[in-house]
Amino acid sequence: VVRRSLLLFGLGLIASGNIGQQLWDVRWLGVLQRIAICYFFTSVLFLNFNLRGMITAFVGLLIGYWAIMTFVPVPGIGAGSFAADTNLANWIDRNYLPGKLYDFTRDPEGILSTLPAIGTCLLGVFAGLFMRDSQVSPQRKTVWLTAAGCALLAVGYLWALQFPVIKAIWTSSYVLVTGGYSVLLLAALHQIVDVWGARRWATVFTWIGANAIALYFLNELLSYQDVASRIVGAHVSGLLDRTVAPGTGNFVIALLALGFAVTLARYLYTRKIFVRV
Repeated sequence: VVRRSLLLFGLGLIASGNIGQQLWDVRWLGVLQRIAICYFFTSVLFLNFNLRGMITAFVGLLIGYWAIMTFVPVPGIGAGSFAADTNLANWIDRNYLPGKLYDFTRDPEGILSTLPAIGTCLLGVFAGLFMRDSQVSPQRKTVWLTAAGCALLAVGYLWALQFPVIKAIWTSSYVLVTGGYSVLLLAALHQIVDVWGARRWATVFTWIGANAIALYFLNELLSYQDVASRIVGAHVSGLLDRTVAPGTGNFVIALLALGFAVTLARYLYTRKIFVRV
């Protein structure tokens, strides 16, 4: 767990272009770095606690984060603000997160907001444990997943009336709402693929899933969209916008970039090249 966490964190630093930078110019936190931190702490919980203990930790993280963000005052501003640059998570990053921040005054993968992000990772553990439970029939799994997804959405949107759904500070309601939609999507895919046996259409997702981190890392280094933009060219993109509809050029570029990613994923999968991280 420690080795994988450090490797993911290091890849995140490379992907952010931090190698060779002065310490004060390094962006220490980012997407892969957050995955590394959340993976580490979630693994520690998984290895040392039973299901009840992990559920307790999940609830404690979400409620604890809500309480801190709601009741701890921001110096010079007060308590209970969730707006950009006036909430506690942004204030902590601005004053205590070393190096460069993604948005100059705040970071969407900052220090305090990592706590509820661990809760998001725990939701994945709960789903995985449930899917591996052989005592529950495949059809009943779809029913229970659907019920769980609806429950998460209901609680999340109710909580959002006071603690809004905000990705940039990973609010507790955001964890529940995104988790709810994810569980509903899992239920639908489980029903289609595992219960009904319709699998051929999903092959492309197998290609991508087999090298997900590698594909993401390569995109951060090379940017599939930048390559696609060079191939299409500004002239063709502008011509499409004028002759078809505004935004058509960007849409074609996005489709081409997606094609690059899928083609690379298929190449790696068919040649049994799996980058283990």
